[in-house]
Amino acid sequence: MRGTTTMVLFLFIIVFLSAVLALFATNVTFDHRTLVIDGRWKVLISGAIHYPSSTPQVRAALLSWNQKSKYGGLDVIETYVFWNMHEPVRGQVSSFWLSFQLCFASVEILCCSHYKKIGF
Repeated sequence: MRGTTTMVLFLFIIVFLSAVLALFATNVTFDHRTLVIDGRWKVLISGAIHYPSSTPQVRAALLSWNQKSKYGGLDVIETYVFWNMHEPVRGQVSSFWLSFQLCFASVEILCCSHYKKIGF
C-alpha cells in the first residue's frame, strides 16, 4: 500500500509540474548559427551554483544571488543533483523517498526562481 501511495504522489507531482511548465512554454528552435528563442537569435550565458550543498535556511540568499546574476547578464543557472546522494555505495541505491526529496528540493529552487520572476 505504501509503495502505491508513493507512486501516485510521484505521478501527481509529475503531472502538476508538466502543467505548470506548459504555461511558460516558448518557441525554441535552432538554425545554422545559434538558438532562436521566440524568433530572436540568442546566445545563452550561464553560471553555476551548488544548491544541493546549501541548507534550506540559506536558499533565500541564493535566490537573491540568482536575481543579481540575471541583472549581471546571465541567462541560465546550472544546478546539480549529486549522484552520491542517490547511490552512496556503488551499486546500492538509497531509498526512493530520499531521492525524491532531493529532486523536490531542486524543483523547489526552480519554482521559487520563476515565482520571483527572475526568468531562469
